[in-house]
Amino acid sequence: MKYRSLLLFENEEQKSEMLQKLEEIKHIHGNSYTSVEPLHSFYEAGLHHQKYYLQRWKPVYEKWQDLHVEKESLVESTLAARLNGLSKGCGSLEELMQEYPDSAYDSLYSVIREVSENLKEHSEDMCGLD
Repeated sequence: MKYRSLLLFENEEQKSEMLQKLEEIKHIHGNSYTSVEPLHSFYEAGLHHQKYYLQRWKPVYEKWQDLHVEKESLVESTLAARLNGLSKGCGSLEELMQEYPDSAYDSLYSVIREVSENLKEHSEDMCGLD
């Protein structure tokens, strides 16, 4: 199965905003592979496709599951959405901790810190290799 980046709009205002944002991205990064298309109908993806990057961030996803037993919460949880973004470098752990200061999430934050430190160590090791 292949994936693609797609923004769907319901009206001309949304379309215009999306195209403007893509132009900003192209100006910064040189290109964008995201398409903008009208929304005709929408079918929610299966649970195994929800919060894709979070699910691939195994130690964090497993700790999140420990805290949220119901799999359906993966779809509706704002925290899961924030973690999905964080897994791709959007936002920071500090911002997440401010948004969700509940001590019940301390173990989750510890796992994120540990995983992030390990990734940083490995990326630093690889940077010197040619």
